[in-house]
Amino acid sequence: MITKYIYITTVIIILTMFIGCGSDSSVSPPVPVITPTPTATPTAISGPPMVSIPGGTFNMGSTVGTTEQPVHSVTVSSFYMGTHEVTNSHYVLFLNSQGNQTEGGAEWISIGANQYQGITGGPGAGTFSLLSGYENHPVAYVSWYGAVAYCNWLSTQQGLTPCYGPINDRGDDPSVWRTRNGYRLPTEAEWEYACRAGSTADYYWGESSPNPEHIGDYAWYESNSNGNHSIVCQKLPNSFGLYDMSGNMGEWCSDWYSSSTLNPPAYYSVSPGTNPTGPASGSDRVLRGGSWYLGASYCRSAVRYGCDPSGRFYDFGFRPVRN
Repeated sequence: MITKYIYITTVIIILTMFIGCGSDSSVSPPVPVITPTPTATPTAISGPPMVSIPGGTFNMGSTVGTTEQPVHSVTVSSFYMGTHEVTNSHYVLFLNSQGNQTEGGAEWISIGANQYQGITGGPGAGTFSLLSGYENHPVAYVSWYGAVAYCNWLSTQQGLTPCYGPINDRGDDPSVWRTRNGYRLPTEAEWEYACRAGSTADYYWGESSPNPEHIGDYAWYESNSNGNHSIVCQKLPNSFGLYDMSGNMGEWCSDWYSSSTLNPPAYYSVSPGTNPTGPASGSDRVLRGGSWYLGASYCRSAVRYGCDPSGRFYDFGFRPVRN
């Protein structure tokens, strides 16, 4: 398995060289919004709440990290996105329906007795339960396969057409999953567009590197997380009404990861200007959004990294989207 943060290391090095580049500190943080904690007892039919994201054009990337260059104009179509990351309460319903199956050489979710895991039991269907107090924490230790399996299951629950193929044959043709009405993972471009929510600053609330003054109002990250993920929707949302886009959990995207040397070289710099979907193949999948484990610099909207799709870590989660 490729080391978890092999690509983030480059970001750290370049960050120290280009602090403050590509920022827009004139944008003021939005007015605080108080939102109730999500229900701890969701139904399979309802799924996680969604926000309508209007289509538009934005400048994707930044001049801070080498894997984020070049900054390029991208247009995305409208879509729906999960208001918050999928929680243990939502994911346990899926596990109790489908069990914890093996795909890509690993189980969909790693179940272990530690402070990061809020689900116990398994591996068979109907054997999983929630740990008290973790109901509304984001689910952790989920692989990319475990995320798309959940998306297909939720689509079926709601009578929608699944976007991915069956287990061990998920498919890589975006002309298929881009046109279906079921749940899926966001493309890397959709994720950054939704995260920025109109902001051109390094951080979506309008602040620039290296020391965003109000980061603690918007993100759970290394300095304020107390060494673990937190209940979703406790920080302020972005202008689209999305919570925890920067921090709490790194989030899987649909795309194969591409940098100047990987999967195949330089897709990011030559990607289509409208609804880019990533390389046709690769070895790693994209993750976005920083996490409770990482420092403030990883909460920037343009930070990108990748991992083997079977990777399962204490700060890997996801949120679904729909066309």
